[in-house]
Amino acid sequence: MVLASGEGMVVEWVGSGSARVRVSSGQSAREHSLPIRVGGTDSRTAIGVDGKPYRGRVELAAGGGGMLVINEVDVESYLRGVVPAEIGYLTEENLEAVKAQAVAARTYALKRVGRGENPDYDLVATVADQVYQGTAAEHRLADRAILETEGVVAVHRGKMIDAYYSSSCGGRTAAIRDVWEKEDAPYLRGVRDCARGTSEVRDAYCRHSRYFEWTVTWDADELQRILSRSLPAVLGKGANPGEIRDIKVKGTHRCGRVKCLEIRTAGGKYRVHGDQVRWVLRQPNSGKSLWSAKFSIRVKRSRGRVSQVIATGRGFGHGVGMCQEGAIGMAREGKRYEQILKHYYPGSRLDRILYDPVS
Repeated sequence: MVLASGEGMVVEWVGSGSARVRVSSGQSAREHSLPIRVGGTDSRTAIGVDGKPYRGRVELAAGGGGMLVINEVDVESYLRGVVPAEIGYLTEENLEAVKAQAVAARTYALKRVGRGENPDYDLVATVADQVYQGTAAEHRLADRAILETEGVVAVHRGKMIDAYYSSSCGGRTAAIRDVWEKEDAPYLRGVRDCARGTSEVRDAYCRHSRYFEWTVTWDADELQRILSRSLPAVLGKGANPGEIRDIKVKGTHRCGRVKCLEIRTAGGKYRVHGDQVRWVLRQPNSGKSLWSAKFSIRVKRSRGRVSQVIATGRGFGHGVGMCQEGAIGMAREGKRYEQILKHYYPGSRLDRILYDPVS
């Protein structure tokens, strides 16, 4: 398998911590120990990894019993592969929302430099951090937004904020401690996703989202199969649910998201809190997490036994920080990116940092 190619060099995985390097289109081949670096610091050229191009330099290293592929790239080039992948390929009327996304993504990334769990890299390229797709994701409008906000970050009391964001908040964002067991932050409190004096439902900035309102239905057998896998994964191997007897929402936060979900089964009573409820109530067929923790539950019974469970909810994602669909709605109403960020990160301000763009 070809892992990386560039500057006349092709690197193929051999296994056991080694790779084969072919130079000048296969004229010679030598086996090398890892790590191996391909490319240089010039982000104008791209390196192919498994057929996908990335700017900067690629390091191939042994890790986790296999291969670590690490892209070393300057921040602004990294954003070119993140911003459109996160907020979508939008049109000119949405420019201010794309600028807000650029600032949020830049702040999120820079805040995590040197803070990752693995010392070999700062961020992963998935929703666990930010979706990063290299040059394949690059888009003209996103490039413009990144350039026009170059170096701009959101700060609170002189420090960069934890700039969380999600797709659609369903009318109100969530306070961080309503979702995760993380330290409270004044700029990550729940805010109404609408103008003052208007309705969170009828006038929400994110009301145009196809996930603003949704319904998911499970039959009892299907949900039992899902819970048999998801409950042990979330609560530990001791969870052994069996037949479902009842499911209840035991309280909600001010933002409308579930505080505690109680699941009664033949194997016992289980309580799931915060954002974990999305990962327990996985969707039928796809196995994806539930769209949002902002929902109500209805249980249907037949001859005294649970036959169906129906969740009716709003929003998509954890709901903390900036609502991406809400940012789009605000941009379409003429709001500037500074106003959008101030709305979703109350108490924060914008600053411009100076750094070497190719370091």
